[in-house]
Amino acid sequence: MGGRWATPPPGLVLGSAEVHVWRARLDVPPEGVRALEPMLASAERQRAARFRWPADRHRFIVARSALRAILAGYLRLDPRGIHLTADIRGKPRLASADALCFNLSHSADLALYALARHCEVGVDLERVLWVRPPGLGEALRSVEHVLQAGGFPLVVLRSKV
Repeated sequence: MGGRWATPPPGLVLGSAEVHVWRARLDVPPEGVRALEPMLASAERQRAARFRWPADRHRFIVARSALRAILAGYLRLDPRGIHLTADIRGKPRLASADALCFNLSHSADLALYALARHCEVGVDLERVLWVRPPGLGEALRSVEHVLQAGGFPLVVLRSKV
């Protein structure tokens, strides 16, 4: 993954006109997952136990633990003391009337978390599997040639061909 994400400062503050986006890696070794599991509420541990595949169970535990740690930084609470509930679509919410809103998305071994105050916020993440169809290299070269011949700046994302 390109780019560097800043290390969060101690004493997180989220302004009323700000959105903070967090990234978390979910590919934690099994001993790390076991260390995170006690951070979860009983219902979350029960939900994790229902996953059929260990990798999915581990990713859920890490993703939910990361959510609790992030929320704890803003709310100045112990992560285990944060009470979450779910809306009718199953989207997690703070059970308290706190003005902190959040959304999360995960795909494969990565999760994103968006946080805002006093407004709903959304984030989406999808793993894209790149499959190069036969003839793609020639098609890209043809597009490049046509664009350059017409005096248009080249804005086509090129792959190594």
